[in-house]
Formats: sequence, structure tokens, C-alpha cells
Amino acid sequence: MLRLRTSLVVGAVLIAACGTSQVAEEPPTTDVVAPTTTETIGVVATTGVSTTTTTEMPGVVVVPDLVYFESKDGNALHLDVYHPVDGADLPLIVLFHANPLFGGTKASVRDMATMMAERGAVVFAPSYGDRTFDPIELLEWFREQGTCAVWTALEMGPSYGGDPDNLILVGETTGSFPISTVTFSPISGAAECRAEPTDADVKAAYFFDQDWFLVGSDWDADIGSIPDYFATIHPWDDLASPQPTAVYILVGEWSDRDFYRSMNGETYAESDWTRLRDPEGDLVNAWAANGKLDDDRMSLTDVSGVFTDALLDAGWDAQLVTIPGTGHDLNPEAEAFVVDLIFEGGSG
Repeated sequence: MLRLRTSLVVGAVLIAACGTSQVAEEPPTTDVVAPTTTETIGVVATTGVSTTTTTEMPGVVVVPDLVYFESKDGNALHLDVYHPVDGADLPLIVLFHANPLFGGTKASVRDMATMMAERGAVVFAPSYGDRTFDPIELLEWFREQGTCAVWTALEMGPSYGGDPDNLILVGETTGSFPISTVTFSPISGAAECRAEPTDADVKAAYFFDQDWFLVGSDWDADIGSIPDYFATIHPWDDLASPQPTAVYILVGEWSDRDFYRSMNGETYAESDWTRLRDPEGDLVNAWAANGKLDDDRMSLTDVSGVFTDALLDAGWDAQLVTIPGTGHDLNPEAEAFVVDLIFEGGSG
């Protein structure tokens, strides 16, 4: 099995990016097949600018707002499907947007999903979560809603030309937690899911800036009191049986300065923060061996490196990749980098 511990950096230009919002159309309420009215995105070759039209042309077909999950309070969650006009046995990608607490929606990943479909993939882009800080609700986002979106893609993907045996998961920041559940800590059921539970054999998983340890101190009490929440953000205990999944741990070039947590001069053993996240002291040697405690702080770059090493030590095929010219938010150049990595860097 391939064991890689590398960091890839190439030149890039920083371009600011913001999430966008969208108004959902009334979703269908029955099992969904490709509707007769679709939206097709064509690309203008001379400018590289995407345009939207209702006429059929070479490009990407978008099937919007399919219901995949109905929460306990009756609210429905939707996903969009992006696929080439023609094709079969195509890579099947599930793409999770960034934190919905800070404006992440399925519309936020529209450009990246379009690029993936242009390269010949079927892409499912689900919305998940809402604007709540309740930790129990967060668990449902990560575990049940995220897993349900993957089951839905496996069930519906072939009708759009996708190959369930070529399943690729991509998560941006908080969107990495659902794919962590599917890849490392799978669940057996989700009551509100429309799709049937399915074993998900993940070919490749891409985690961008997953906040493995750095959730703020205001969450400490909740993490300490809800073991399932801690297990969801801390999958170390579930790594002992490596799967044939290529795992890419992605970090922004500037993520170490965008998102970090200070030790405030305390030693690892003295810190309430580390006692909570590493109660048995299992990780202290890994931190020390990597020199991650030398600067009195832990950054996303630090924790991503330690997690990559933990995967490698457990026998997983894992690689740490630095995305140039971006911090904790994927800008357009960084999105293009991720797409290139997926299609040219080893996942098919």
C-alpha cells in the first residue's frame, strides 16, 4: 500500500471568493428521476466564463433541488446533481459545502461542481445543516445527513451515468466531517433518509481544512459531555482497519495563520484543551515528534499533518497536500487546484 507524507505547493494567484445564496424551487416529493426540464451550463471557450441557458448544448446538465432527507421537524434537505450531457460509468462525486453556520450552501460549490462535471463526473452537491449551534443537531448533520447524501448518490447516480464503484467524496472545511463519518466511522441507518442504507466503498476522500481539534473553547463542555460528538471529530479510534481508500488531507498554504489555537504557555499535560481531546495521552508523542508544540500553538496545518501521520501509521494510503494561494476558504484558483488533483492526481 502506498504510504506518502508529502506536501505539494505550486504557484497561484489569490482571488477572493464568497459564498452565494439561492432560492430553492418546490422540490419533488416522490422518488426522483431526471426531470424533463433541466438547466444546462455551457462554457464559453473564448472567455472561460460559465453561462446559463435553458437550451440543450454541450456542457453540464444541472438537476436542482432533489429531496434526499426530511428532518424530524418536517424540513426537507435538497441536493443538486451535475452531470455531462452524455456518458456512462463516470466517477461519482459527492461534494459537501463549507459550514452552513457561516453561509455555506450547495450553491457555494456550484462552480467547483460544474468544473468536475465538465471533466466527466457525476456530482451530487447536498445542502446540510442549518444555522444552529446545538451539538446534537450538529451530530445529525455530520453523521445522518451526510451519510444519507452519499447513500442517495449511490442509489441515483447510475441514472445520471455515475459509477457507484468509483465513489469520490470531497468536503470543504466543515463539509469534511460527513465524509469522515462515511470513510472512517460508518453508520448503519438514518431514519429520515429517503435512500436505503448502502455500504459505501470510497475510492478517494478529500478533506480540506477539517477542524480536527480546533473547535473553539465554547464547545469544550459539549465535546466533553457527548462522546458521539467527540468521536465524530476525532476518528483515531476507527483507523485500525484500513480500507483501500486514497485519503487526501488538504490544507491551505495560509491556513496555519488563519486558524490556530494557543496553548497559552501551558504544557500539553497541563492544558484542559488537550486533556479533553487526548484524555489518554495517546497523541502527545505524535505532536512532540512533529514539533507541533514548539511554537505554543496548534494550527490546522499542524493537526492535518498529525492526522496524516496517524493514517499512515495505521496502514492507510494517505497524503498531505498543500493548496497554494489560499487560507481557510477555497478561492476559485484553489477550487481549480482541487479539481485538477482529483482528475490528474490519482483518483481516476
